[in-house]
Amino acid sequence: MSGIITAMYTSTLVIPALNESKSIRAFLESAITQSKPFNTIVVVIDHATTDDTKQICDEYTEFGVQTIINSPSGVSRARAAGFEVSDSDIIVSSDADSVLPFNWHKNILKSFEDYPSSSLIYGSVELDPHEVRASIHLLAKLGFRIFLRTAHSIGSPNPNGMNFAIKREIYNKINGFDVKRTTAEDIDLAKRASQHGKITYQPSIIVFTSARRLRGMGYRKFLSHHMKNYIGYNFAGQSSDNFKAYRD
Repeated sequence: MSGIITAMYTSTLVIPALNESKSIRAFLESAITQSKPFNTIVVVIDHATTDDTKQICDEYTEFGVQTIINSPSGVSRARAAGFEVSDSDIIVSSDADSVLPFNWHKNILKSFEDYPSSSLIYGSVELDPHEVRASIHLLAKLGFRIFLRTAHSIGSPNPNGMNFAIKREIYNKINGFDVKRTTAEDIDLAKRASQHGKITYQPSIIVFTSARRLRGMGYRKFLSHHMKNYIGYNFAGQSSDNFKAYRD
């Protein structure tokens, strides 16, 4: 069976973007140089963007990068807009302040090959090692992996919007993202997708992301916000409406 997914399945990468001129180029460079190319890369630019994010994205049209201007604002609405224009078999999600390892896309597709009953596959997230001390990077890496593995083992998986992929047929079947949610739209999507296939956690599928939210919120507030949101959604179906876009 080796190679079936990578040879026969198409894929679209979707990225929401709001004033991402400082980070979008590095992200796109990592996306277009993947060992297994995407069929399409869609950047959904928030209509409130005031910098040159779109102009930078337009430099990459020859590499299959498309842009959409989305209104009204909101991460869940932006993701939904990008997912809705995809006609690929697999829709892959990430964020503009992240960097994708060389084999990231290939490993995602290979995981769908290895676990064909999966409806959604997600991986882990690490802070950009260039932005934080080595000790902080290691602590965050181990802590988040322990959290993800524990959450998955108790039946409450916690996929992150910057590192997951879903089969398009499943996405359409569950009517996509709940765009009324300001946060936890990724967890909610996975919960509904679990009714139509397995949710698979692959810790070897890693994305490196900016530490800007951690810097902006501070360690204690950052951890408190995300834990409260995770518990609130899984035990009460509620997610926070408090989401601030941090930019360096």
